[in-house]
Amino acid sequence: MNRKQYRKRKKLRKRKIKRLMIAYLLRAIVILIPIIMMILMVCGCLYIYERFTKEDEKVNKYIEVILTRSSGENISLADRTSVANDSNADFFISLHCNYYEKDTQIAGLECYYNNSNATESKGYAESIINAVSLSEDIVTRYAKTEDYYVLRNTQMPAVLVEMGFLSNYSESQKLLDDDYQESLAQRIAEGISNEIKRGENL
Repeated sequence: MNRKQYRKRKKLRKRKIKRLMIAYLLRAIVILIPIIMMILMVCGCLYIYERFTKEDEKVNKYIEVILTRSSGENISLADRTSVANDSNADFFISLHCNYYEKDTQIAGLECYYNNSNATESKGYAESIINAVSLSEDIVTRYAKTEDYYVLRNTQMPAVLVEMGFLSNYSESQKLLDDDYQESLAQRIAEGISNEIKRGENL
């Protein structure tokens, strides 16, 4: 084998190694995204639970918060709605993180409710958006209708909050930050609390 052939083979090996590394990296990212989303959803639930517990102590009111899960276990959508319906809950909130690989520039918190006739759910969704939009650090998009299972099959006012886009690098870094999660949870809790108070004053 002459030097020219040796160099050519060496270059081909390097290219092959680079391709393998990229393939393994992409595979790792695909595996990690659902895990990160699960962790963030659980953290969001726990932060809101803690926020309401502190709020209850201040106003001397009792609000029971029931979590459909407190760890990363997989619970079906039917089981989640059953927990809410069987406990005769007054309000249901589902926390998620968005991902849209076609446009990684899209960012912001979105809030969904079932349909335009669901006035109570719409009130909660808009109140959450309004409360979150007061924060300078958190980008908001809008409240809108969607026929998601957990919104369609709950027997009480219900919203689904997409807390941000993991496909947007800047927002994904924020979502992994403890202080940002605390601020986000506080704003969501404030939105819910504001709508409860508004309903009591009607």
